[in-house]
Amino acid sequence: MFHVKFTLACQNDLLTGANLIATVNVVSEKEGKKEVISVPVTHGDKPGSYQVSWKLEKSQIVSGTYVVDFYREVDVMRKKEGDSNEPFFSTIFNHEKKSDDGVFPTEFIVLMLLVTSYGYLSWNKMNIEDMRTSGKRKK
Repeated sequence: MFHVKFTLACQNDLLTGANLIATVNVVSEKEGKKEVISVPVTHGDKPGSYQVSWKLEKSQIVSGTYVVDFYREVDVMRKKEGDSNEPFFSTIFNHEKKSDDGVFPTEFIVLMLLVTSYGYLSWNKMNIEDMRTSGKRKK
């Protein structure tokens, strides 16, 4: 899951109500700049604040440089009509993919701990009940 928060201002005045679309691109040596996803930008909780988030399948996530180009909705329409437009602004970040080389998934380990704990507690409860019943029989 990727999440970007930002504010827009011009000459110290906050820009509110902008309708933006974010285009996420990954830059690789083999393929160059490749578009991964395009998502709308939402307005934040404060004036002039915006945010965008996206989620990719594990197979689509690669280590490398990501370029997020932000376009005004008007510019996206012009781009579809054939005009080549530069983005309103861009941001660049590097992402290192986490390795999934673990022997067991975390969910499996947690499940095994829960099952083992349940078995241990059930066994202790059974022993306590056996001691109570055997103590009552001796009297």
